[in-house]
Amino acid sequence: MVKNRFWKSIHIADRFHWVRLATDAYNRMGIKIMNNYKDLGDSQFKGRYNKYSTYYYMLKKYAKILIINRYSRSEAFFESKQYVYYLDKELTLNEVIEYILNKDKDMETGYFLLQDLYKIAKQSTYETARKDLKEWIEKVNEYNTTSNYFKSVAATYKSWINEIVNSFIINPKTNKRMANGFIEGKNNYIKVIKRIGFGFKDFETFRAKILYTNSKNKLPFKY
Repeated sequence: MVKNRFWKSIHIADRFHWVRLATDAYNRMGIKIMNNYKDLGDSQFKGRYNKYSTYYYMLKKYAKILIINRYSRSEAFFESKQYVYYLDKELTLNEVIEYILNKDKDMETGYFLLQDLYKIAKQSTYETARKDLKEWIEKVNEYNTTSNYFKSVAATYKSWINEIVNSFIINPKTNKRMANGFIEGKNNYIKVIKRIGFGFKDFETFRAKILYTNSKNKLPFKY
């Protein structure tokens, strides 16, 4: 239908979704590594507190910190201090991240791959995005380990490179990058209407309800 009816349309892979593929991959990698350390600690120390269980709990507690985009936060955020129970001392978020990355090579490599992708998403332009993404895909493929969850992400990017690059196009009307956030918002709005109404028997009534609730100039309801 798209090819036949909307043959002039530009196909875009929304930035939120293609970046999320990478963050999900890094989270899966972290879970696997975290569980490996837990099993290693349990097998050698039988439940006693040890260096492996410490690393396991650090990964578990600070998993969300590791996927923060450094290009969207100020350096002051990462310099903020907090007490780390498992190490019994105060550390900045930068020191927490450094501790976690220094303990495991796969966590370190994956972290910098994710940050490199954030940089592309934030700073690349339509003219440079294709080259930058291809270089990132090459980096992922050079990274040879069983914990490389980014390979499936790289394969997806390779298949959808045109649509991803199109997400860097600047909309001349809004002066912002192309995205489908508005359409997704409307789609969700329609689903909410349907759910609140417990379904509609008549399609025309459903359509009228959607158009009315989305109208900017609503007529007053007369009882």
